[in-house]
Amino acid sequence: MAWQNKLFLLLGEEISAYIEMLLRYWPGRSGGLGRLVYYGDRLKNLGDSSWFGTGTEFIYSHNISIGSNFSCVGHCFFAANGGAIVIGDRVSLNLGVQLNANLGGQIFIGNDVL
Repeated sequence: MAWQNKLFLLLGEEISAYIEMLLRYWPGRSGGLGRLVYYGDRLKNLGDSSWFGTGTEFIYSHNISIGSNFSCVGHCFFAANGGAIVIGDRVSLNLGVQLNANLGGQIFIGNDVL
């Protein structure tokens, strides 16, 4: 029975990874709205009126907080394995920005940052 439980756990993780990949690269407004709903449930905090462009990726999203009126043009990467990322209100990130707070790092971006 133990191997069946491991198999179901592995399949669940892989199905979740495929869903996340699909949402990450889904174009247009429907893709953006899908990313907001999906990541809104996974981030530690997500403020109002935020937007994640195509290709945006989060690793250990439960350690990431994002304020209101945030936007990421696209292909941004956020990782917080053992660390924390805190982004304030009215922050806009350009194409391909990478924030990596792995291994106990902490990144804080204040309000009104372009």
